[in-house]
Amino acid sequence: MVSIGVLATLVAIMLPALGGARGEAAQIASLSNARQLGGVIAMYAERSRGLYPCLIEGRFYPTTGGVGNPQFSYPYWQVWHVWTGVVFDELPYGENVGVYVSPTSSRLRDVGIPWPTSYAYSTSFVGDPGLWRPGAIAEQHLRRGTRLHEVHFPSSKALLWDAEVSWLPSPRVDAEDNLQEPTPVILADTSGSIRKPIEATPAVPNPFDHPLRLARLHNTSNGVHGRDY
Repeated sequence: MVSIGVLATLVAIMLPALGGARGEAAQIASLSNARQLGGVIAMYAERSRGLYPCLIEGRFYPTTGGVGNPQFSYPYWQVWHVWTGVVFDELPYGENVGVYVSPTSSRLRDVGIPWPTSYAYSTSFVGDPGLWRPGAIAEQHLRRGTRLHEVHFPSSKALLWDAEVSWLPSPRVDAEDNLQEPTPVILADTSGSIRKPIEATPAVPNPFDHPLRLARLHNTSNGVHGRDY
């Protein structure tokens, strides 16, 4: 009985440590994924004359590749989670599924989204910087892609991040969907680190019908002219 009691105590002590180690390993793996994806976006921009990925409404984007396969068109601001279709040719999805989703992610079962990804792409990169200045109104010319040279502080402006943090059973978010947990964040210069989105620069309201119109990292003051960290 004494031996059993000792073993039970040791197990109780070790389980939290093992859980923490698994979480740290998943976080490191996710950071590796995010760095690769940041490189993919940078590669796309270089090949597109400096233009970051953005959606063109009315254009159909491939989902699985090949002649005759289905294609989809999306609302403009949905680029934050369907950007994978825009960078179709840079990193084939089928052979790199594990890069596009957070470790242990359930998103592969989300059949409602072609090419599901755990990594959110900042919508600051698909709007004129003037869109996030005081008094801005929803004028169509402000919905546009931005270019590499327009980013004023590339080491301080978030490009994408793991918005799922799949190693946590119930990640905390606030009322504006700002993630309160530390997660891999890739900046515009493609450097990466573990940060909390909730600690980023407060968001500036997006005057358009944006699904995340007050979310940080997506709605940075002055857009790509501004800083998140």
